Amino acid sequence: MSAPAPDDPCTNRSIVQDSEFQTVATSPWEFRTRSSAVANATWGAFGEAGAAAVRLNVQSGGTAPWHVQLVQAALTLEPEVPYWLRIKARASRALRMKVKVKAVDGSVITQTTSQLAQAWEESWMQFYVEAQVQVDLRDGGQKRWHVQLRQDAILLEPGVMYQVAVKAKASSSVVSRILIKSEDESSAVISSLRSEIALTWGVATAEFQVDARVQAKLQVLFGRDSANTVIDFDTIDIFTECASLPSET
Repeated sequence: MSAPAPDDPCTNRSIVQDSEFQTVATSPWEFRTRSSAVANATWGAFGEAGAAAVRLNVQSGGTAPWHVQLVQAALTLEPEVPYWLRIKARASRALRMKVKVKAVDGSVITQTTSQLAQAWEESWMQFYVEAQVQVDLRDGGQKRWHVQLRQDAILLEPGVMYQVAVKAKASSSVVSRILIKSEDESSAVISSLRSEIALTWGVATAEFQVDARVQAKLQVLFGRDSANTVIDFDTIDIFTECASLPSET
């Protein structure tokens, strides 16, 4: 877990409430034990030089790391923002500690393991949140375009090689149609790509050019034959030829 402290850690702007354990009666922290674990938490002047801290007294740790834990919920994380996770701790003996940041659906955003010793140690780890959109389909309708993600007013220039890229996965295999169409009355198709969205992340791509400057719309169509399917979209992009494509992992 150990990493150098950031140049500007901005610890006074922590999004974690009561990160230095100053509050007792109305603390936002929740102490939990599970299974056969026996432990208690006490707030007091246990920190370095008598500073406020929380002390976990563990008589039995259970059979898994999560059987004794401190939890704080309702943290708001923004996509593509660099966050620093800071942990300062010690233990009465050498001990391994696991730290997780999880989404409300239980998925792990980031996690790390730290080895605690008798002396106070401070560790830092940087992480990001990737924004995604999830489409939960009950009924896909009769046509592919009956369910779609769409963006209008995309300006395309002549003589430029573009590449459309869609990174997605689905709970069951589903066919999508990716269209780039002009926004004028003709609604002419500039580019069309048929893609199968599978159970694992995949990236569908297609190259295209335009002969003249045009305002275009991007449509990802996935209605029809897609009922009772959950589709996750990680990225939907149109790149110029100098850009790098998203990874399939």
